Amino acid sequence: MIGLYAFATPNSIKVPIALEELGAAYTFHPVNIRQGEQKLPAFLALNPNGKVPVIIDPEGADDQPITISESAAILIYLLSARPALRAHTAS
Repeated sequence: MIGLYAFATPNSIKVPIALEELGAAYTFHPVNIRQGEQKLPAFLALNPNGKVPVIIDPEGADDQPITISESAAILIYLLSARPALRAHTAS
């Protein structure tokens, strides 16, 4: 299941919309940027830039976990690297 780390920002909201449209299973982990949670060590370990959104896909390339940040990169990944998700929209 994909882990999504995001907050209610214009770029962050794109990712859960795409995940919902693709019918992908994901877990939402809110990162409150108003309280500075994106600067906490646990989040910086995911994205050293301290920006949301971030996804962690445990089923990345070669079944190895992959962490991706930046909404455009995440959207491209979801549509190109996860054919099973893309197949869901074809039905």
